[in-house]
Amino acid sequence: MNKWENLYHSLPINIRKSIPQFIDRSIEDVKNDKYERYYEVVRKEGFLHLCNHLYYDDMHKDIKKWIISHIRKESIETVTDLGCGVGHWSGFLASNYEDSKIVGVDLSYQMLRVAHDHWVGEKNQEFDMRDVGFELLYTESHQLSNLKFIQADMLNLPFRDGISDLVLSLLSVDRVSDIAPFMDEIFRILQPGGKLLLVSPFNFQNREQWDSYYPVSNFLKLLNEKDWIMIDHTESLNYFVPLDRRNNRVQYRCSGIAMQKR
Repeated sequence: MNKWENLYHSLPINIRKSIPQFIDRSIEDVKNDKYERYYEVVRKEGFLHLCNHLYYDDMHKDIKKWIISHIRKESIETVTDLGCGVGHWSGFLASNYEDSKIVGVDLSYQMLRVAHDHWVGEKNQEFDMRDVGFELLYTESHQLSNLKFIQADMLNLPFRDGISDLVLSLLSVDRVSDIAPFMDEIFRILQPGGKLLLVSPFNFQNREQWDSYYPVSNFLKLLNEKDWIMIDHTESLNYFVPLDRRNNRVQYRCSGIAMQKR
C-alpha cells in the first residue's frame, strides 16, 4: 500500500490520466456542470490562479497571509484541499511544506486535469486570454511528489475517518450543492485536534442557501451543531478577480473562519 492508498476507505472507480476518480458522473451531469467547460470557465480559472502574477499584485494576498498565520509547519502531516479547482492552494502548500501530503479534491475533471498537469505532471500549458486583452500565456510547470489530485463528490468523500490534520475550504463552500453534509464530511475526515481553514465570500448560488445561511451568523450556527472550537473569525479578507487587461475587476469581501475539532 503506497502513502496515498491508506487515506481512502475504498478504491477509485477509474484512474483517468493519473487522476483517481471516486465518482461516476453521467454525461448529463458533466454537460450541466459549468466547471467542466474549458473555454467558458476552466481556461479563465487557469489564468486567474496560475498566471495572474504576470500582470497584477497577488490577488490572493489577504487570504494567503491569513492562511499562513494559522499554519504551523511542524503540525501538518496530511492536508485535504476541498474544491481545489486548478490547484493554486494545493500547489502553494505542497511547494512550501515538502514533508506533508497534500490531496486536492474537486468534482470537475477538467479543473483537475489542469491542476495535475501544472503541479504534478510537469506539463506546461497554454492559456489564450487574448479575447480580454492579454497575451498568449504559458505556465511554468512543477513536479511535486507530495501532491495528489482526485475527483470526488464533496458530500461523500472517499477518505477514512480522521485522516487529515488540516482541511482547506477556500472559495468553495458556497459552490457545493448542499452545505450541511459538506460540513459534516469535513468534521468526519479531520482528526481530533485537526484544523479547518475556511474562506468564502458566501456568494450563494440559489435562494435556499441564501435563506438558510445569510447572514454569516446563520452559517456559524450550523458549525455549532458539531464539537468545534472557534479559533478565528474575520470579515476583512478581500479577493479580486480581474476581468480584462485594463484591470476592470470584481472584488469579493470574504469571511475567514478557523476552527479546531475537539
